[in-house]
Amino acid sequence: MAKLWIWYNLPELQGGAREISKVYFEHIPIPDCANAQQGPVVKLVDEIREVKAKDCEAYTSTLEARIDQLVYKLYGLTEEEI
Repeated sequence: MAKLWIWYNLPELQGGAREISKVYFEHIPIPDCANAQQGPVVKLVDEIREVKAKDCEAYTSTLEARIDQLVYKLYGLTEEEI
């Protein structure tokens, strides 16, 4: 999410880099979401933490992808933006 926001909102410098400055990050959008929207994310994060506590090398990409989808929905991203 941050990479996409940086790409579209921070000025491009010579060589294709972006100007990383505090003034731009003061306006980064953080959506206000209801508890109903937070619940599924919190549940998945807790599940990942439990799995990793038992085995730090455990595969959690499927759970992480589900979190990604919830975040995409929260920000209202289109398939093209994703």
